[in-house]
Amino acid sequence: MAEKKEKDNFFKIIGAIAVVTITLVVLLKQREVEHLVPQAADQSQEQVLERNHPPGNVFVE
Repeated sequence: MAEKKEKDNFFKIIGAIAVVTITLVVLLKQREVEHLVPQAADQSQEQVLERNHPPGNVFVE
């Protein structure tokens, strides 16, 4: 009976560690990406086009 209780505690500890690890990974990933969204939203369409096609890069037909 004591052996079964030890196994149950072992799996509870492993499960808790897994849940905490996954939660931390998700939270840290959100914080990493958090600063990218406002930066992209603040740019106007002209700024995006200028960044993608600099002024010295003129297409002539």
